[in-house]
Amino acid sequence: MGEPTGNAPNHFGEIKTFTLPNSQINYRVSSMAFTMLNGEDKDTITPDIPLSYSRQHIVNGVDPLMEWIEDHDIK
Repeated sequence: MGEPTGNAPNHFGEIKTFTLPNSQINYRVSSMAFTMLNGEDKDTITPDIPLSYSRQHIVNGVDPLMEWIEDHDIK
């Protein structure tokens, strides 16, 4: 439930830092690929039940998730 993720689930990470020998400049590089979705190359993860949140929800103290639960009589 919720909104789609803002980033792709598959990404590079595990940052390694090293210093270039002549210039002494520190350099960072990703050293590992993280695959979260069985090799699929998706831009986002979309929830099964989409719910949008807005500034107005916050201002009015409204939680769309709680409203959905109440509307569907989930206990």
